Amino acid sequence: MKKWTKWLTVVLVVCLVGNMLAGCTKKKEEPPKTSGSQEASSKKEDTKKESDTQKEKVEEPYEFEWMFAWMREFPPDNDPIKAKIEEATNTKFTPVIPPFNEYGEKVQIQIASGKYPDLIQFIPGMDWKTLAQQGAFTPVDEYIGGAGNIQKNVPENHWDILKMDGNIWGIPVLNVRTPSQMFVRNDWVKELGFGDEWEDKLGVEESMPLEDFHNLLKAMKEKKGATYSGVGVNSLTPLFGAFGIVASSNFYIEEGNEYFRITQHPRMKEALEWIHMLYSEGLIDPEIITNRREQLDNKAIQGKVGMMFDIWNVPFRMYEQHKIQDTDPNAKWVRINPPEGPYGPGYMTANSRVMDGVFLISSKAKHPEKLVQFLDYLQDGEGYTLSQYGIEGEHYNKQGDIIELTEAGKAEWVAVYGKLRKIWDHGFWYSKYDDYAENLEDAAMENRVLSNIAEAFTPGPIWKQYGADLDRYEQEMILKFITGEEKLNKWDDYVKTANETYHAKEIGEEIINGLKADGRIK
Repeated sequence: MKKWTKWLTVVLVVCLVGNMLAGCTKKKEEPPKTSGSQEASSKKEDTKKESDTQKEKVEEPYEFEWMFAWMREFPPDNDPIKAKIEEATNTKFTPVIPPFNEYGEKVQIQIASGKYPDLIQFIPGMDWKTLAQQGAFTPVDEYIGGAGNIQKNVPENHWDILKMDGNIWGIPVLNVRTPSQMFVRNDWVKELGFGDEWEDKLGVEESMPLEDFHNLLKAMKEKKGATYSGVGVNSLTPLFGAFGIVASSNFYIEEGNEYFRITQHPRMKEALEWIHMLYSEGLIDPEIITNRREQLDNKAIQGKVGMMFDIWNVPFRMYEQHKIQDTDPNAKWVRINPPEGPYGPGYMTANSRVMDGVFLISSKAKHPEKLVQFLDYLQDGEGYTLSQYGIEGEHYNKQGDIIELTEAGKAEWVAVYGKLRKIWDHGFWYSKYDDYAENLEDAAMENRVLSNIAEAFTPGPIWKQYGADLDRYEQEMILKFITGEEKLNKWDDYVKTANETYHAKEIGEEIINGLKADGRIK
């Protein structure tokens, strides 16, 4: 059980090393004397040659490394889409794509080395602000004025969380708001006597009460040997959401005239009591924290999972990739809403902005403006179409305004450079996944989201000194309360220790004051 409670926070100091470039010039021979007209003609010719030379230099492709997160199929070596993007943007870029589960660590290591890519994606949860304060990145305020596509597509409130010290530091990476869903074996719902179906239909947001969820999980355990499962602690999100909270550190909500750190909210204790009950009854997969997606899928295929919280494409994986109905013809995975708790319908997730992170530009980049223009090309128009759908005639065909993907266009790697998405692109997702995309549309447009007023706060000195230890302590205790390793009658002691030993109260005051100073709250 100890492995559940090991949480590692890596704090690395960025060391920036300046490079000095020296140029060499060749001494020219003294030109022969000429008449005035010859001299003027000669100067004109020299000016033309110099202008042509400068033009050639300007038109040379801008070379850079581009580091971003990607968890699907990689592009082939002779990637034709990359070549098209480079041609259109007059660039030559080298993609740097670390393993997804090591992405944050790899970014930190690269930056700490002092030699890192010009353009880097920071995914949610990664602290870019501390690194920016240390000089790793450059502000982008002066460049976004000429980025019309980005300005057109990025909602105004997204820029607020990218501000620090009076500057905007990055370009938002838009995405659908909540790409995760809760799923259930709907065939078992009917078989076990819990109604005809629990499926969450588009346009109809109905939730089942906690008691029904509990009883269904008990029936699945007793009759099917199946549990509630997922990949990591985030899989428990809708269970916490039933009580109007989420199990995230540095998450603050406003109620009335008060601000609450969510990990100390009274509803957190109530949620932990209920989730501990499910765990103690064996209704939650004991390996839920350590599962990888492959393990989760295998358990689902074997009938060991009856309910899960995972990314939206669970039915696609079950039916298309794993062909579950070849071995279990009645298997029917459908999305459902989180249970309705004592405070009303539950929350599915905790993202308050529709962002998949932010692109930061290295302070060492020679031409930051070219990188902003590169991203702007991908954000809309032909660049968006190319990066999302591929090459017309090869990866897709157009019927009027409708894009129809070819078989080649359905390959996962085709959209690898489509990092500058829109909040919701109906045509893209439905052309790629057909009716399976309905799960994502529901997630993007209808799931209830609990907003974190402190999202992307600027870390202050108290948080920098104690924040990582506080986060680790809170997450360890939450897991211990769930498993029963720590009894919930110790809740008051937990809150006291968080405040007095790990400075939670001081950190909260610092964060709230910082948000007020930034004008984000009153």
